[in-house]
Amino acid sequence: MRWMKSFNKKDLLSLSLSAVALVVSMVTMYFTFFRHVDDIQVRVAEFDIENTSNPAKDRIVTTLAFINRGNQPALITGTQSIVGSDREELIRGSFEWGGPTWSPQGTFPFVLDKGQMKLIVVYDSRRVLEANTPEGEHRGFYGLEIASIDSQSQERGSRIVFGQVDVKDKRITSFKGDHVATSVFDTVKIEFRVPEP
Repeated sequence: MRWMKSFNKKDLLSLSLSAVALVVSMVTMYFTFFRHVDDIQVRVAEFDIENTSNPAKDRIVTTLAFINRGNQPALITGTQSIVGSDREELIRGSFEWGGPTWSPQGTFPFVLDKGQMKLIVVYDSRRVLEANTPEGEHRGFYGLEIASIDSQSQERGSRIVFGQVDVKDKRITSFKGDHVATSVFDTVKIEFRVPEP
């Protein structure tokens, strides 16, 4: 304890500040180099159903914004559409109809690096959706399943339900979409890895 007496107040203050700086450096190093955060969000930017003079070519068009809010890259491998008459059941995975979506060639798969944001457009067939609805008037909900692989090489899946579609006599009469968001890294079991060509 004799050595403690040889320190004056300035020395103790300097030693304390050095210790605090060392702790801050170690915490910063942990968050920068050692802490792995897988956090990818997908948000519906736009939902539209084309209405042209050729119904056979009309498409359901969904623009998705993928945002990497974590510090690890991720691989987004594809999407698939889901349709059901009960929104909550559809979110839980009980859908009446689902099918492949398509995008411009080379869209999927893609890597989303940390801090990166990417807009993706996926298409679905209006005619197929109409053909798979019951006769008469029907309100359905539309969504997508998203397949991905996280930084630990684990396959992940998520569902996002964002559209409401009213159909009468197998023709879409009205629709609306919400700008909802969800994590890409839910634990949803999905049956596809990449979109069909």
